[in-house]
Amino acid sequence: MKRFEKLWKKILSLFGQKGEKREKTGSRLTKELRIDMGPLQRIRFQEAGEEFCRTREELNEDEIRNVVQRLLDGELRWLAIEFQLQGEGTYVKRLKKTVYQPYETALVLHQSGGRFACLYFSGHTYRVYLSIGNEHPYYHVDSKELQKIPVGDAVLVEYGIHAHPESVLEAVSDVLRDIAGAEDRLYGPGRWSANNNGVGGGPNTYQKLRREWGLLE
Repeated sequence: MKRFEKLWKKILSLFGQKGEKREKTGSRLTKELRIDMGPLQRIRFQEAGEEFCRTREELNEDEIRNVVQRLLDGELRWLAIEFQLQGEGTYVKRLKKTVYQPYETALVLHQSGGRFACLYFSGHTYRVYLSIGNEHPYYHVDSKELQKIPVGDAVLVEYGIHAHPESVLEAVSDVLRDIAGAEDRLYGPGRWSANNNGVGGGPNTYQKLRREWGLLE
């Protein structure tokens, strides 16, 4: 019972009593962050070694902005925002209707020691997208010479490390403003890498990276 009360008090401290968002001193970087709430399933995050989870029914846009802001402030070690989308449909004669296969995606943030990283996992194409935080090693360093750097609970190639919260917030905005169209914006030349850290693709690799980089089930 005491452990439950402790966890509940910690959750209330994250969002404020009675669901009110907790104000921070200084400017709030996430104030204008647009969030597509439709496909949202749940969020999970870690603070002080403990993991917390909140479902779609418990959340609103301001609460998600607040959690993202807390990660940017260095208060959370990682944050996973998970979604479910409707895939392509297949017409089933026996049922006389089109059946759609849902798939899951997730935006995952890591933070530690003033470093940030942002990844997007697509269960539709089995691709893992890593936001480019440092363009120099991405474009000018041979892949065999890239350093691996710990950030949050992941170890990622150096070009995926953001040194400033404003930089990683741009990547967060790329995804959250329109979940269904996110992958179309991320794939191809630009601010994201989809090469899976030099590892081959496919469902098996995707599930492996979901566990290692995304802390996803």
